[in-house]
Amino acid sequence: MGTTYPTQTLPAVTGGTGPYTYIATNLPPGLNFNTNTREITGVPTLGGNYTISVTARDASGNVATTGYSIAVNVNAPVVANATVCSGSPATLTVSNLIAGVTYNWYGATGTTPLATNNNGTFITPAVTSETVFYVEAVSGTAVSARTAVTVSINPPATLAMVTTNQSSH
Repeated sequence: MGTTYPTQTLPAVTGGTGPYTYIATNLPPGLNFNTNTREITGVPTLGGNYTISVTARDASGNVATTGYSIAVNVNAPVVANATVCSGSPATLTVSNLIAGVTYNWYGATGTTPLATNNNGTFITPAVTSETVFYVEAVSGTAVSARTAVTVSINPPATLAMVTTNQSSH
């Protein structure tokens, strides 16, 4: 998903009377089928599992159809951990953003997303202790693995002690 699909050449039909014509149906969005070379190429734009049908027809009108499976996966999001002051929110951002992908952000527990968006950015609630959030990428029926993102707390600042020598007269 979002990267070039490795060129796949489907096998030629055998038997029958040449020349042959080929047609492919149900390709994932973004992929193309070259009827001369039997190659599937392109950049898939929607995740999921697809069963494509390739139909070959010979010069005598004989037809053979074969199904092929293509799985279009979506990569797990990459997000840097963050450190904030206690009581502050953190802004978490997906660095490998893919157009058309939905990002679901979760707390350490629970199955309901805290936020869902397409921009890959999540502003956490205020945190007072180290907290782990999770993010997954969704495209079509494909769901990535969840990425854990840790928000750490900066230790409180300590005031410098200034001592002076006081002399009495």
